Amino acid sequence: MIATDKGTPEEAFEQSYAVGALMYEWLIGTYGFDGYKKVIKEFDTVSNFAQAVQNALGLKKDDLYDQMAEYVFKSYQRVYAP
Repeated sequence: MIATDKGTPEEAFEQSYAVGALMYEWLIGTYGFDGYKKVIKEFDTVSNFAQAVQNALGLKKDDLYDQMAEYVFKSYQRVYAP
């Protein structure tokens, strides 16, 4: 998740939309659609995800990533596990 945020290495950049979709899925499942809308609404006044999360949810981006990491990881395991 951190690598997709930075866009490097190339593999992380290629997965950024898929990871982002899982992150927003987790966000909606955890904070509800209202929480999701709060984060999105923050982009009217801020230009980065970290500040939007801080303003909308009162969380540091790294703390949010920590919370959602297991969900994202398990979702990838279901798809890519042999």
